Amino acid sequence: AATGCAEGCTAALDRAWAPLAPRWESLRRRARGAALGFVVDPETANALRDPARLQGVPMLRIALEIGFEVEVLQYAEPGRRDPAPLVPEAARTVFFRDRAELHAALRASRAEAFYSDVFADGRLTAARRQVFSLRDVSVGLGGAVETARRLLARCENPFLRRYGAYLPGEAT
Repeated sequence: AATGCAEGCTAALDRAWAPLAPRWESLRRRARGAALGFVVDPETANALRDPARLQGVPMLRIALEIGFEVEVLQYAEPGRRDPAPLVPEAARTVFFRDRAELHAALRASRAEAFYSDVFADGRLTAARRQVFSLRDVSVGLGGAVETARRLLARCENPFLRRYGAYLPGEAT
């Protein structure tokens, strides 16, 4: 705006977005029927609020902008009442106090996929949930559409729901 180019930039952005918009809207409609999850403690909740701590990627805002429902499983100290939700933007916050409660919350969750920096995170695969991560994010306008497609693919992949009981690990 300071250089007098705002109008030209807006027009260029609109031209670049026009061929992508129908696919984006289609993916957003599908995302409204799906949920993504995050397992958080105070440190990981801070990372969700501060994109600089996730290599500059605002993962929570991306999920919400695409249209996903967001569910948060939040650690709460044993023997204390449930604290305030660390991620108030979430549609639902479920508190857990130990590994058994986390596993039960994962199994009961509406979220089909959970964020993790660990490839094939055993906590998630044992609960028959897909894993999504920063690897699913692409940059740019086309990258926004590709990110939505990848995250939906994670949610729609039935492999762990069908065959998770046969994987080694925690009892299901």
